[in-house]
Amino acid sequence: MAKPPPYDHRPTIPDPARDPELTVINAALTHAQDALKAAHRAIQALRMSDEAVAALEHLEQCQKLLRR
Repeated sequence: MAKPPPYDHRPTIPDPARDPELTVINAALTHAQDALKAAHRAIQALRMSDEAVAALEHLEQCQKLLRR
């Protein structure tokens, strides 16, 4: 007998965020973007190495995900 899939309690259609929630979401995104920029500057200040280049590429991927 096959095991039933786990219950997914998330709504199929998400509710729109309220203004206070949007404020928190936007602030969190802004803080994350600022942190990524600071990390980018810190890595660029180092001597370039394979690890530094890989880290910069990962940071760029993260920045793309956060852009709206």
